[in-house]
Amino acid sequence: MKSFELIIKKESGLSMVELLVAMAVLSVIGVLVTGIFSRAFVGVDKTELISRVKNNGDFVLTSLGLAIRNADSIVCYAKSDGIHVDTIAVLDKAGLYTKYRFRMPVTDQAGKVTKNGYVAKGSTSNPDPDTFCSLPTPPVNGDLLTGEVFLTNTDTVSGINIRDGEFKRISGFEGNDIVEIKFKVGPPLSPLSSPDAIEFKTTIQVR
Repeated sequence: MKSFELIIKKESGLSMVELLVAMAVLSVIGVLVTGIFSRAFVGVDKTELISRVKNNGDFVLTSLGLAIRNADSIVCYAKSDGIHVDTIAVLDKAGLYTKYRFRMPVTDQAGKVTKNGYVAKGSTSNPDPDTFCSLPTPPVNGDLLTGEVFLTNTDTVSGINIRDGEFKRISGFEGNDIVEIKFKVGPPLSPLSSPDAIEFKTTIQVR
């Protein structure tokens, strides 16, 4: 009877080989499950990032569009970088002068983006007619000019990266211009050639 019980116990146990096989199978399953969850979280993060980029881009486009559409007139256009028409000044019906300026991202010597590009806004009710439309050179470190505030979130984690912003006067007369606004928005600190950047563009006429 004892020998029979001993045989049953031996047959009901697992050999060392079987244990090793079981552990190997469980390890493979663990790796697969971890990979699935990792891809799922990455997918969620990218979806949230794209949504944030789109929402911020829409906000900028709407803000600039309303400012131009409801302006009394376009005061001037300027090239703060000496190349692109990245600045526009408008006079609203309450007599307030406001300038909007696109600022390209700041990069280091290797071309890596160190500060996000942005849109800046500055207002005054009594501008100097001799200097208002002749902009000083923007600081090389990406800081604001005197009297400006950020219109976009420049945080390196939760913000966005604005680039290639431009105002283009298509036609118009006596300040009632038709203006094309275009710019690209990407994730924070995204490279200048990032394929993740989304282009925003619209055409507005001063009423």
